[in-house]
Amino acid sequence: MANFWKSAVRWLPGVVISLIAILAIIHFVDLNRFIAAIRAAKLLVDPASVVISIIWLLVRGIVWRTLLRERASFRDVF
Repeated sequence: MANFWKSAVRWLPGVVISLIAILAIIHFVDLNRFIAAIRAAKLLVDPASVVISIIWLLVRGIVWRTLLRERASFRDVF
């Protein structure tokens, strides 16, 4: 049980902050307007943004590997 509390000190603040943020969003966002905005969104943008994000992560991994003088594997820096 002592191990649980030692590890909880690391992850518990993040969980509490996330829960507060989720509750604030639920409280302040009008659900009907949110659903209407999602329905009106152009769905072609989503796949393009996913592809661009993956390409950026690959480039960032290459840059970090270069900065670390290739001491770390690509998997570790990705």
